[in-house]
Amino acid sequence: MDSLIAKLDEFIADPKNHDILSVLKGARNGFVYGFKVRVTHSIVMALLFKKGSYKSRFRGVTKASLDHSTRLAKYVAMYKIASIALRKLQGKHSLSHTFVAGVLAGYLMFGRGNQSPVSQQVVLYVFSRAVMGMAKYSIRNGLIPSFNGKLSSYVYPAFAALSWAIVMVIYELDPASLQISLRNSMVYLYDDSEKFSNFSDLLLHN
Repeated sequence: MDSLIAKLDEFIADPKNHDILSVLKGARNGFVYGFKVRVTHSIVMALLFKKGSYKSRFRGVTKASLDHSTRLAKYVAMYKIASIALRKLQGKHSLSHTFVAGVLAGYLMFGRGNQSPVSQQVVLYVFSRAVMGMAKYSIRNGLIPSFNGKLSSYVYPAFAALSWAIVMVIYELDPASLQISLRNSMVYLYDDSEKFSNFSDLLLHN
């Protein structure tokens, strides 16, 4: 047994095997990270908003967690495989490889076919962070002017205020247009808080 482990460690430590093993490790990390992130969120959502038995809620939590973790694991693996293949084809790494691999893996795992609520949440999360990252990068590298002085103190507050105003208007006009988890949260916060008849259902339970 010890000799088998020693041979396995030798194989893992060999630089020639690094690329393929990095795909395996990336998929593993994608699965673990996706499951950890989703399972806590799904448990909270199931307890707050889902109806039915605890068994059916548990199935929902498991399904959402596996959906998130497997999609992320496959995305990481596909991205790494595409990046490695492009690097080997051209002999060196290029930033264009990063973009092409991201497009390919993103389309295959999150862009095509039937989109689950989990998939939509992940894409919207990534999009919002990507936009913020692009804005910061552009300012730091002088691609767009920075808001200096007094004006800068108004930009983010205005952005925050408008974001909340827009989502409230959309919720009032057409709640079905909002992503389902956001819509459920808003029903709980704004609609359910209108329903009460005594002290118990005012403060102790919904």
